[in-house]
Amino acid sequence: KVGDKSPMFDLQGFELGEHLKRGPVVLVFYRGFFWGLCRQQLVELQASIGAFKRLKGRLVAVSADDLETAIQTKLSLKLSFDVLGDSKRKIIQLYGILHPDENLARPAVFLIDQSGYLRFRYIGSNAADRPTNARIINALKWL
Repeated sequence: KVGDKSPMFDLQGFELGEHLKRGPVVLVFYRGFFWGLCRQQLVELQASIGAFKRLKGRLVAVSADDLETAIQTKLSLKLSFDVLGDSKRKIIQLYGILHPDENLARPAVFLIDQSGYLRFRYIGSNAADRPTNARIINALKWL
């Protein structure tokens, strides 16, 4: 919950603790490349990358996709932020957002400050329920 220490992780060479040394991290969980809403969300995040950078926020997106699909997602959508595949669902489970019936991540966003504390949390109630970029950026402004 907000105010708690965030779980730390290392996935595909992305070490959360190392990235937090450079600024807050916006951790975005999405269902997978095969979902149109997910691709749309990633493209919209990319369109707002300047606002995230001005606030020193570092975006990283995680799904249950395998590594190859995560790489393909980043390339095909021309994303400048990290896209990680958590095919074993370890990070997804660590953040408590694994959908029990679908074995995928619920759409979710966690904002983690440089001290490693959760400062914003949004967990979607369904596949289409995601926070707007404006809402995420507004939360980032408070850090």
